Formats: sequence, structure tokens, C-alpha cells
Amino acid sequence: SSSVLLEHEITLDGTIVSAAFDDSLEMGIVGTTAGTLWYINWLESTSIRLISGHKSFFAYSCGCVIVVEDLHSGSQNHWLGHAEEISTLALSHDAQVLASASGKKDGDSHCQICIWSIPDGACTAELFHHETQVQAMAFSRDDKFLVTIGDYSDQSIALWSTYTYQLLLSTCVSEPVHDVAFSPVSHQDLACVGRGAVMFWLLEQQGAAVNLKVHQAPAPDVLGLVELTSLCYGADTLLYSGTNSGQICVWDTETNCCFMTWEADEGEIGVLLCRHDRLVSGSNTKRIRLWAVGSVQELRLKGPDAR
Repeated sequence: SSSVLLEHEITLDGTIVSAAFDDSLEMGIVGTTAGTLWYINWLESTSIRLISGHKSFFAYSCGCVIVVEDLHSGSQNHWLGHAEEISTLALSHDAQVLASASGKKDGDSHCQICIWSIPDGACTAELFHHETQVQAMAFSRDDKFLVTIGDYSDQSIALWSTYTYQLLLSTCVSEPVHDVAFSPVSHQDLACVGRGAVMFWLLEQQGAAVNLKVHQAPAPDVLGLVELTSLCYGADTLLYSGTNSGQICVWDTETNCCFMTWEADEGEIGVLLCRHDRLVSGSNTKRIRLWAVGSVQELRLKGPDAR
């Protein structure tokens, strides 16, 4: 598409499964299925296995252990609390809480979700609801809520209060969900992606009662039968979603409509990150790409099929 520009591309040693970048998307850490972490610097077009000199909290899972890196000193801490392999992590926006999810412990009927205090590494709560694996989790922008998504066998969405870590509500979905994110501008709006559609959710509160309303928006017909495998919110009213066949779709969150798609890769896009007018995509082709998307907002006014 002429409205987006591929600025940089780096090929790593495995499928891109996680990424954390600074606010300008110029430097970051990328994880692959080869079990390695890469320090990425787009300005210098470098990718380095040795992580150093980048001050931020970074955590990843290795089996049933959470590994916490001090990226400045290179030191590690290991947080122990899971008996089974960890499937996903979520970091609160104030960087004070980390949530981790794993399979069932022996004798348990539900998956284990641990809530960790980042300053001292203590597990402050354990949550149990999903019957099989947890596919994805996310904190709301104000950190008052945690949403957890079950895998293809569980197919449930759960909403938790981060004040009490009590379950506020749970609802079933008709298709498997692959990823979830809260809006960066509204703690009431969240979205998740799955088979051929984006589900836009509105979180309504009346006193102590909480309710979720959903609008399911199908992917454009031009994509055919497709799985939406990743998502991230962009500037203003934009939402980006990646597919299992390498396209990126752009959605207007005011109308819940897709107004643009482009061929971004040849494989499944499992990671998307957006900051201002730049977008990072990572796929199972081992490629991580940086896109200039500053002109996409202008196309929103042109409506659907802007491409």
C-alpha cells in the first residue's frame, strides 16, 4: 500500500513471539521461539543477542519460571510459583504488577494465574477460572481491571477487579480468541481478535454491577477465510490487526469498520506494536519489520476499502 512505508526489516532466528520497545519504537527487546532475546536498534540497523544499556523492566517465561532481567546491570531474578509451563504474561501500565498464567497444577480443575508485585517479586494473589490454557491477558489503561482469555478449548473471557482480584464477570465466545487489548484512551473499550473477526467490547459499570457489550465486526471479504492473530491500538481511533496469512488490517474504532489492508508479510503475524506514527510487526517468517503509518489516519476519512 502506498500509504504505509516499510522502513526497516531484520531477520532473527525464530518465530517472533514477543516484543517490548521504547516509546519511539527505536530500541527494544524481541523474543523468538529459538529461546533467544534480541536487542533491536532500528537507528543503527543492529540486532544483538547480548542485552545491555537499555533501562527498563523486562520479564519473560522459561517453562514454569518467570525470568526478570535488569537490562541495565544484566542481572536476573527468578520468580517461582507455577507448577506448569507459563503460557502468557501481562504487565500493568504503572509497571507495578505482573500477571502470569499457566496450566493446571496436579489436582486442580482450573488454570493458575499468579499476580506478582514487581517491586519485591512476591506473588500476592492466585486466580482460578479457565479450565484449560489462558491464551492472552491485558490490564485496562487505568489498571483497575484485568481481562483474561481462555484458549480454543475454554473459549471464555473473564474480567477481574485489580483491587480485590475477585472475578467480576465471565462470558463465553463462539469462536477461539487469539489476542486481546484495552484501548489506550478509554478504560471502557477493549478488543479481541479471532476467526475472521474483531470483537469490540464496551465495559459498562452501574454501581457495583459490571457488564460487557460486544459488537462483532467481520474481516473484509477480500481476505477470504482468515484468522486474525494479533492486534494493537494505534493513534486516535485506529486499531491494527494481523492475520495468519500476512496481512495487516486497520480499523476505525468509532465505526468498528476496517477501512484498509496491506500485505505486510508472507507468514502469520503474531506480534504488533504501535507508537505514534510507527508500527512494528513480527511473524513466523522470523522477520521483524518497522512501518511508517503516519498517513493512515488521513485514509480513515475516505471510508472502507481505502487499501
